Amino acid sequence: MLWLARHDAEAQGHSPSLIVRRVEMLPIRLHQVVGFFCLLLLSLCATEPVQAQPCAPFQNCPIEVDVTGDPIHLAIEEGMTVSTFTDCLDVCGYVVGVYDTSNPAVDAPGTNVNWTPTRYSGPGDPLDSSNTDAWTVANLGPVFGVTLDDGPSPSIYVSATPVQSAYCPPFPFPAPGGSGGVYKLDGNDGTICNVISLPNSSEGSLGQLDHYTVSVGGGVQTEMLYVSNFDDGLIYAVIPGCPGSVYSTFDHGVDGRPQETDDSGNPLVPIADKVNEKFTPLGRRIWGLRINEPEHRLYYAVWNVESPFEDLDEDNEIWSVAIDPITGDFVPNSATREFKIPAFPGWNDPGPLEFPVADIAFECGNRMMLSQRGVHYDPVDDVIKDEWPGPHEGNLLEYTGTHLAWVASPVTKFRVGNYGNGTNAVGGVDFDSNGNVVATSNALQNQNPDTIYGFAIIPSTGSNPVLPYTQNQFLIDVNCTPDITGDKTQVFDVECYRPQSNNCAATCAIENPIIECGSATTSDEFTLTFDVVNNSGFDVTKLVIPGLIGGVSVSPNIIDVNLPNNDTLTGVQLVLNGGNAGDIVCIPVGLMATDDTGELFECCGTEVCVELPACCMDITDESITVNAANGDAEYTFTVTNLGGLAPTVAGHLFMSVVSPPGVTISNEWHDLGTLNDNDSITLSTIISGAQPGAEICFQITMHDATLNECCGIVHCITIPGGGTGPCLDIEICSIMEDIDNDGVEDLYLAWTSTGLECCQKLYLYHNGNFYMWVDITLGEAEIPSSLGGLQDMLGDWCFQCADDPGVNLSCCAVGLTAPPPEFLRGDANSDGAFDISDVISSLDYLFQGQSVPCLVALDSNDDETVDIGDTIFSLEALFGGGPSPWPPYQQCGVDETSGNLGCEYFPACEGNGSGPQGR
Repeated sequence: MLWLARHDAEAQGHSPSLIVRRVEMLPIRLHQVVGFFCLLLLSLCATEPVQAQPCAPFQNCPIEVDVTGDPIHLAIEEGMTVSTFTDCLDVCGYVVGVYDTSNPAVDAPGTNVNWTPTRYSGPGDPLDSSNTDAWTVANLGPVFGVTLDDGPSPSIYVSATPVQSAYCPPFPFPAPGGSGGVYKLDGNDGTICNVISLPNSSEGSLGQLDHYTVSVGGGVQTEMLYVSNFDDGLIYAVIPGCPGSVYSTFDHGVDGRPQETDDSGNPLVPIADKVNEKFTPLGRRIWGLRINEPEHRLYYAVWNVESPFEDLDEDNEIWSVAIDPITGDFVPNSATREFKIPAFPGWNDPGPLEFPVADIAFECGNRMMLSQRGVHYDPVDDVIKDEWPGPHEGNLLEYTGTHLAWVASPVTKFRVGNYGNGTNAVGGVDFDSNGNVVATSNALQNQNPDTIYGFAIIPSTGSNPVLPYTQNQFLIDVNCTPDITGDKTQVFDVECYRPQSNNCAATCAIENPIIECGSATTSDEFTLTFDVVNNSGFDVTKLVIPGLIGGVSVSPNIIDVNLPNNDTLTGVQLVLNGGNAGDIVCIPVGLMATDDTGELFECCGTEVCVELPACCMDITDESITVNAANGDAEYTFTVTNLGGLAPTVAGHLFMSVVSPPGVTISNEWHDLGTLNDNDSITLSTIISGAQPGAEICFQITMHDATLNECCGIVHCITIPGGGTGPCLDIEICSIMEDIDNDGVEDLYLAWTSTGLECCQKLYLYHNGNFYMWVDITLGEAEIPSSLGGLQDMLGDWCFQCADDPGVNLSCCAVGLTAPPPEFLRGDANSDGAFDISDVISSLDYLFQGQSVPCLVALDSNDDETVDIGDTIFSLEALFGGGPSPWPPYQQCGVDETSGNLGCEYFPACEGNGSGPQGR
């Protein structure tokens, strides 16, 4: 009667009483309590280990078992789905399940009815206390967040949760992960390992997690997990392993918020963590997160508003922070607010409600799905709860676009669940390979005798526009048992394995980059080999590659290929020359096709990033100690004789100063004895004549005993301390190009400094007021006018150290923009000549992010847009007999056509209105 009373109350739109809820828990929980005490008594009284009787895992779920009755491991394949849920759904206490949803068109009985695909929840008997690998609450604790690695047969990662279901009492968090536990469920055999236990309260406060694979060069890839934490408000970058380790952290409340402004144009006030409180304050509390891989940005959901009520001054928000594609680390000063999420009309309450976003998913980099979960903070019990009206107030929200340019689809496009107005999302969302949306939900069906609580597969075009909203959806009850009792608030997150997206527009990519020391002609160069994947929709005939990237020369620059659409070209080779070991080099690659008129155009662009290797030696464990009396510096370092390049046995090391002039060292020769491959030795030398803060570069060569075989690198260090002059000097302080594409030019600051020796925490002030903090080592900052309008860019800009407030390191003044200078169209590098170097400069600007002094000069075809078409236009003018760049071309002049492309200065035309200066 109690179950029927609850169901009827929901059907009437009323909240069931708390007394009924607490009674409802007993039938489910009693099995687990009895089972637990039975196991405990057996373990205490038995003289030999006792094998527990296996439970019937999700009795109505199809599973595959071996001869002993234990589940057979189900390797995850494309289209399969992983879901998390409470342990109260069956007597086994499972909290994670894999469902074979790989072929719904064939295997499902139809749409809008319950589908019970084959499922799996870890190896062995879940009630055997010695089995530490079953995916049960006893082994994992309550978990919410779930993500997959890149497979094949991917592993699953899950994270502890603070969310308490109204219908499942809290379960203690087991060792070793505890309340901050992140676990890996192995893709090959299902076994569990504890990745890490993050700082946390005893009740558990982890939010969401995501997996990302980054390339570290040389064909080597590494993995990273990003985990949000309700306890301290940090996002953790974790290197997954058994065990794993924390790589770095990002503090949105302190470092992210000041990057944006409030409605009055003032920087958002930092919000610090309150260490004595279980949950970090609103405004720095992060839940859902996901990497948008084409952008190399981590998007994250900020919980600003205490649900369920509407806050007239605040909204929950989506932010993003850039991720270094090589290291996986957070890029300083790169946090931006993408958009605010408005309050939506409630179903059970008359006014608009605001609930947090618990999960984010991306498809093709330009389509985003968000899933809210109807939870609120209960100050009496100090917990985050699922209670009325939240279970039926979660929206699925779609946005399309790109970084800082997202557009919301109608809130009614994706309805999930047939209760109320289809706002039954519970915080789990993903895409399958065909662009369909996979989302967890309460009340997918709410009709007697079948109630379905689990996840739905919704067409990419959206749900059925009217009730039943699930008419076109495949429905899966997580415990495979649709009945009138339901599993309300007990379903959590979802992840669908999609090794590829079949619903994306034209794409291209670089795969399997391998960089090796030496080339066919000399050992001083590097050979880079990679594969090109062409899904652009066109047959590619040429690859276009810049000839100079960050001081590293690259050849060849134009490669004739025959690369049909949906094909892969293997073994593309480039030769690199220059640079130092450890340098990260990202090389743009343009894929060119031919249109119906025979003209070349770029059909897709991508890049390949590698780290230049230390080919024969590695320098580590460096220390520099300066003698205050005479200014000499003792430099101590460890050198390792790496394998793979001569000498196999090193006997001598020579080092000479390359720069700056006047610096000498005491030991130019070092005796290595017999240093075999992969052996190391610690050496030291005294550096004289170097100024504090100066960069000293050495040429270091390693030789065998007879000096016949050697290899060498250039290695640089920085002497500690600051010089007698200012440690920071502003070089550029001007309103220049339109960074944010709002039609108004923006402020660009550039400086030179001694880096962290000058200031560990650098603050930027505008007209005496704090504006933001910046990373001194970047040497530049861009301030879009859209943050406060062009007039707010004018005035005095000063840098100060946080450790020495009130003292300006350096200042500059910004006035109104002067009339644009004269320039030469097509002369991208502003040297007064139109040649191949201008093509390279244009490519560097488009693909490498290099700044240019006169943007309009790059617009060769004068279409008021700088893109690959200008590069092709210039190539045709130089080598293909095509037309010359549009005026002003051979004579200096101003832009006579309308447009927003700016020109800060053009050296070749300074002081001469009729032609290039000095010509």
